[in-house]
Amino acid sequence: MPQLLERLVLEFPDSSKSTLKKWIKAGRIRVDGQKALEPHQEVSEQALIRLMDKQKFLNLDIAVLYEDRDLIVVNKPEGILSVATAFETEETVHGVLKKEFRRVFPVHRLDRETSGVMVMALSDIAREGLKEQFHTHSIHREYRAIVRGKIEGSGTWKCRLLEDANYFVRPHPKGDLAITHYTVLNNRGKTTALQLILETGKKNQIRAQALAAGYPILGDQKYGDTSSGRLHLHAYALDFIHPVTHKKMSFKSPVPFET
Repeated sequence: MPQLLERLVLEFPDSSKSTLKKWIKAGRIRVDGQKALEPHQEVSEQALIRLMDKQKFLNLDIAVLYEDRDLIVVNKPEGILSVATAFETEETVHGVLKKEFRRVFPVHRLDRETSGVMVMALSDIAREGLKEQFHTHSIHREYRAIVRGKIEGSGTWKCRLLEDANYFVRPHPKGDLAITHYTVLNNRGKTTALQLILETGKKNQIRAQALAAGYPILGDQKYGDTSSGRLHLHAYALDFIHPVTHKKMSFKSPVPFET
């Protein structure tokens, strides 16, 4: 099976190999709709190769990672709501997308303070397919975080979470089951960088469980940390099956803080 760089040389004969590699590094090459990861990955002779324009940014610095007729994947900056609530009138990711597309359906959310990858449906069939994958927890959701305290190895946070009258989520026997798997990436002084994989997806799940475990997330003044600055929680990777084409879709967003 040919390598990507070999295919690109044939597709773009007027461009040097160094230019082709720069396009791959910048995330501008798509193979069957998915971002190419490195020059030597294998691609079939039937694969559709596309050169994307320089990354598209919408209002509020929302970067478009992928877009087709059925869904859109974006990189949400921190400090922006995903979807409007009954108490908020400010601009949201959903609101910005509604100005660009006729129909936009939220299928999950990121907290205002959390940055990273999120997907929204643009068609009814995509909405139902994505909602089903979120409901059955078949979507891979991976986060990066920095927490207070020193953790070793890996483990799982498993408890029931309930939101109280003050919109604070805490462990409670009558709450919904929440499961988060963590792996230590490194320890630096009095903090720990974590890889976190959601098995469930409850509101404020990682933040509430980190506090309950005694390791609040750096910058999370709502859930136990006293430092100023941004919340050090980022939705790093999102993998799912395209509800229309049934192809596996994988997206990553660079972590905007040092881990």
